[in-house]
Amino acid sequence: MNPLLYLFVIVGGVCNVVQSGTNAQLKKSLDNPVLACLAVYVSGLLGLLLLFLVVSGTRPTAERLAETPWWAWTGGLLSILPQWRA
Repeated sequence: MNPLLYLFVIVGGVCNVVQSGTNAQLKKSLDNPVLACLAVYVSGLLGLLLLFLVVSGTRPTAERLAETPWWAWTGGLLSILPQWRA
């Protein structure tokens, strides 16, 4: 097995733990959970856009996008629900 894969798994695990702490601190510092959530998602969106531009891959066609079930587009909306816990 490729040792680089082990490194990616370890880094991913560390990032998951660090992200929880940074998000909690942002929420505490801003004293506004909605604004903190917005900042997290905007920074994530910018990172994904940069990754999309850098990484070459297949781009979906308009037909492919139109064939996607409506409920498949709700993942981002559903991901904000856990942010409302106390």
